[in-house]
Amino acid sequence: MNENSLRKHFPVFQSSAYKDKLIYLDSASTSQKPKGVIDAINEHLVTGNANVHRASYQLARYATEAFEQSRESVRRFINARNKNEIIWTAGATSAFNLLAHILNPIGFKKGQHILLSPLEHHSNLVPWQQLSSIYPLEFLPIDSNGNIKLDEALSRIGEQTAILSISHASNALGNINPIEALITKAKEHGVTAIIDGCQATSHLNIDVQALDCDFYVFSGHKLYGPTGIGVLYGKSEYLNQLPVYHTGGEMVKKVNLHSATFQPLPYKYEAGTPNIMSVIGLNSAIEFVERHRTLINEIENRLYKRLISELLKLPEVTIIGEQKNSVPIVSFTIKNFDNKDVASFFDRKGIAVRVGHHCAMPLMACLNLDGSIRASLACYNTERDIILFVHAIKELVASQQSKDASRNNDLNISKIPTLAFAIKNLSNWDQRYRYIKWAGKHLKPLSCQYKTADYEVIGCESQVWLNTKIEDNRLTIFADSPSQMVRGLLAILCEAIESIPLDEITRFNAVRYFNSIGLKRYVSDSRIDGMVAVTNKIKTSVSKQIAIHHQ
Repeated sequence: MNENSLRKHFPVFQSSAYKDKLIYLDSASTSQKPKGVIDAINEHLVTGNANVHRASYQLARYATEAFEQSRESVRRFINARNKNEIIWTAGATSAFNLLAHILNPIGFKKGQHILLSPLEHHSNLVPWQQLSSIYPLEFLPIDSNGNIKLDEALSRIGEQTAILSISHASNALGNINPIEALITKAKEHGVTAIIDGCQATSHLNIDVQALDCDFYVFSGHKLYGPTGIGVLYGKSEYLNQLPVYHTGGEMVKKVNLHSATFQPLPYKYEAGTPNIMSVIGLNSAIEFVERHRTLINEIENRLYKRLISELLKLPEVTIIGEQKNSVPIVSFTIKNFDNKDVASFFDRKGIAVRVGHHCAMPLMACLNLDGSIRASLACYNTERDIILFVHAIKELVASQQSKDASRNNDLNISKIPTLAFAIKNLSNWDQRYRYIKWAGKHLKPLSCQYKTADYEVIGCESQVWLNTKIEDNRLTIFADSPSQMVRGLLAILCEAIESIPLDEITRFNAVRYFNSIGLKRYVSDSRIDGMVAVTNKIKTSVSKQIAIHHQ
């Protein structure tokens, strides 16, 4: 097994709390930080803390020099022409909102549209939606693997296109998009080309001059840097002609009571006191990546290939997205398992993954998915991480494949009169976990006609639909959820509520009940909150039906 020599640079994996316990596979969301970044921030706060620019004392000059050195480091890192083309933002989302605001007034032609792809993170979609009443949105076509259909995509870029804004690599799937060809076609027609580089900068070599994009956006926290700092690169010929965004201190040159003039680039777009310590921390992160770029690529490529290879051996696993032309992100589902249930299982194993729509709801809709499990790698991951992760998936699948009969015998279910009594008398969480999933089979099935917004329970982590019926003074509850775990909890809850007289249901306390049967300590607060929401909907429904009956 190859030892990862870069892992030692990341204190989280050496800490007593997480040493040999944490398998971190969520770097696409945020990366862990090397010691150099942490030290740079601490040193600035201890020995260099002062506001930057326009101060006359030495401490402020040191802070300003470090601050501007970071700007030069970013310029070098992405090969911008000069450092004045590097604008600090609060993050990538902030950068896209800035662009959507300042590009609006530059005089695009009437009838032109903004061209995006269904792959985009919400931060590269929702800001443009705010302009859609002026410039309608159109979308590039993708195939079933989330790959852009290049020939069709190129045919959609023309004189009618005002802006092309697209990710370098998909945060949900990892697919690397053919941005070079798209930018080239955009330039032929004078289209403003914007690239979301959040998932690319830590894995790929970026050269904005070679790409010839007009703007390139990324965030520091996915590049081993601090949170709260983002970068907007823009060609100076664009930025010089565009209006200001935020106004106030730092970005002004001269102010009187009725007007103001503004600083040149880059300060024109940097109103107020900046996030100085995070800018300085980002400089250290970039130095780390530049120093170890070859080794980073080798580690990530090797581990990504190993992970893909191991997952392809599991018939229950379906990989979503491109497997070859990709940054080290793997998005997948496991047959017969709700993604949130999988995440809960992994969490108990010390495995950190991301589940859900990954801020890419339209993409999931295009792929006919309600979300996926995403494992994303970085230079600190190891072969051991991959082995334990795959082993956990196999363990999860094996638990599902066990025959119901053997589960029943193992848990003595046939001897237990109620679900709640059984739960209370089980000795450990593994038994309770298996039992809860089995208990879902006792849930009274809900007809598809009731799986609508009118019957959906608001406040649950997973979707839940619910209907109730009162006959002969007895309550019957019908419910369903795509989550096995939630179905089991629903069955346990509904069994209890159905067993009490109608006039006492309004006094039922779900939190107290789950605590009394020994489940509250094991089930997450969000799941318990969901069961409270279910209980409240049942109470409301029962009250309405009783009121109608007495009319």
